[in-house]
Amino acid sequence: MKLSEYIKALNEALKDYGDLDVVYSIDDEGNDYKEVHFIPSVGYYDKKDREWLETADFDMSEDDDIHINSICIN
Repeated sequence: MKLSEYIKALNEALKDYGDLDVVYSIDDEGNDYKEVHFIPSVGYYDKKDREWLETADFDMSEDDDIHINSICIN
C-alpha cells in the first residue's frame, strides 16, 4: 500500500466518524489489538531481511543501497 492510499482512507474515516482512537493488529490473523502510541517515522525497510532502519540509524553517505523507502506506522 502506498502512503497516499492510506492517507486517503484515513481522511475518509476522519470525515465520516470524527477523531477516533487508532489501534493495530499484532498479526494478520487478528489475535490481539493494541493502541498506536507513536507518530509515523520514515526510514529504510529491507523487504528481503524484513529489517527496519529509522533515518537516525543509518548514514546515507556510507551505504548507497540504503535510502528512505517506507514509513513505519507504529
